[in-house]
Amino acid sequence: VSSLRMRSEGLPGQTQFLLNVRGSRRFSSEQISGQAGSLRLYEMKVLRSPPSTRLSFEAGRFRERHTPSGGYLDGASAAFEVGHASIGVAAGFEPERYNQSFQTNLYKVAAFADWSKRHKGGSTSLSTSFMRIDGDNLASPFSLISVEQKSRLGEIRLSTSLQLDHAPGLSNWEVSRLYVRASTSLTKSISINGRFGQRKYFKYWIPDGRYSSNKEQVSAGIQFSRTPHFVSIN
Repeated sequence: VSSLRMRSEGLPGQTQFLLNVRGSRRFSSEQISGQAGSLRLYEMKVLRSPPSTRLSFEAGRFRERHTPSGGYLDGASAAFEVGHASIGVAAGFEPERYNQSFQTNLYKVAAFADWSKRHKGGSTSLSTSFMRIDGDNLASPFSLISVEQKSRLGEIRLSTSLQLDHAPGLSNWEVSRLYVRASTSLTKSISINGRFGQRKYFKYWIPDGRYSSNKEQVSAGIQFSRTPHFVSIN
C-alpha cells in the first residue's frame, strides 16, 4: 500500500491545491477475488479566495466539512463571509464507494452556515447544514440536518454534534448521530473528561437502503501532563 498527499499554497489569487491518492497491490499465491491492484483518488480540489472579495470557492473532489456523514462529492462549493459568520452552498455527485471512481448515480446538494467568536475567557462556534441526496438507488430523496457546536469558558470545554435523518420510506426524522464531550482542568497538570456517543447510519448507497445497528459509547477519563511526562487513563 502506498499513499501520496500533497498540498500547494501561495498560488496566484490566494489559491490552494490539495491531492490525496492511495494505491494498493495484493500479492498472493491463492486465488484472488476482485482486482489485485487499485488506485483510489480520495481528494483532489482547488480552493480559491480572491483577496478583493469575501467569497471563497472550492472545486474537485472534497468532503463537505459541515455535514460529518455527508461523505465526499465530485462538484463545487461557494461560501460568503459576513462578519463572524459564513454561508454557502455545495453540489455534486457522490463517487463510487467501492473504488472511488466518478459516477452520476447519486447527486448531492447542500446549504451550510457557521459562526464563531472569541470572547473574554473563551470562544464559541456553531455550524449547521442541510444536505439532500437523491439518485437511481433511492425511492425518494434522503435528507440530513447537522448541527455542531464547540464552546470554551475558562478551563471548561464542551462540544456537541447532532444529526437528523429523513430516510426514504420513513415519515419522521430520526436522530442518527449524537455526541457530547466535556472536559475541564483540575490543576495545571490534571484534567478530566467525559463523553457520550450514539450513532447509526442509513446505507443509502445500496439498492435496499437500511439503517445500520445502533452503537452507543460512554467514557470517562483522567489525564496527567507535565513535560516530559504524559499519562491518560480512560
